[in-house]
Amino acid sequence: MRMDVKAGHKATVWENRSVRSGEIIVDDHFRARQGELSRAHVRVLASALTGSGTLDPLRVWKDPSRTDGALVLLDGAHRLGAYKAAKWNGDIPVRLALCDRRTALLIAAGANSKDKLSLHYSEKADMAWRLVREDEARYSKAEIAAATTVSRRTVANMRSRLRQMKEEGREPTGSWRRDRLDLATDWTPEGELEGAARDRAVLAGAKAILEAVGRTARHDERLVADMLEAAFGRHLRDMADYLYGDVDEWAGYEVRTHAGHMTDSDDEDTDF
Repeated sequence: MRMDVKAGHKATVWENRSVRSGEIIVDDHFRARQGELSRAHVRVLASALTGSGTLDPLRVWKDPSRTDGALVLLDGAHRLGAYKAAKWNGDIPVRLALCDRRTALLIAAGANSKDKLSLHYSEKADMAWRLVREDEARYSKAEIAAATTVSRRTVANMRSRLRQMKEEGREPTGSWRRDRLDLATDWTPEGELEGAARDRAVLAGAKAILEAVGRTARHDERLVADMLEAAFGRHLRDMADYLYGDVDEWAGYEVRTHAGHMTDSDDEDTDF
């Protein structure tokens, strides 16, 4: 056994084990990544597995409320996918977290192993929003910010928004993008591109933008910024938030105020 102290949560005891793939389950509540796994990344890991016969241990947790004895995956979705893609028949090395549910969820939020693809900011924000809504766990701003890498200011905004939604008797959808912007109740992400289709659209759009801007971006970034503002108006700030979160460079940008937007000084739980 080994005891580790991760930023923001209690010391966790880890136990090294070898288990069968059927013993591991993926619980969406403990999953930060949205959409499907990267097939290319799974193939790379599967190739490494068949070549060397080893991958870094998965991180799992045994939920005491479950009666089937299954282990909840906290970190390593692509590695688990690689084992399945390689039709692995042997045991899988795991590190079992001996902790309570509160700590397990925090571990899942902060998981960032070396063979894991980086999460998009929107995925990190959704995970932070999930932690904010865990009333019984009562995570501090420091814990949430450290685990998800979103700013404390964003966490404060989330707390304010959650209080507002509770006062209005509204149930959060789980999507911070949707909940913070008060999108229509009939909004669904079904029309949004995902996976390979999204990647193709991004590359095609990026190529078109570069062809339109030419070398201007290299020589006059502010001119390009003005072009983007003229083209997208108030939506430009939303785009920046989607990509980078609440960065200080955007603090003075004059756009509409989102529901629940506030500063740390306005948060009644500033020190928590």
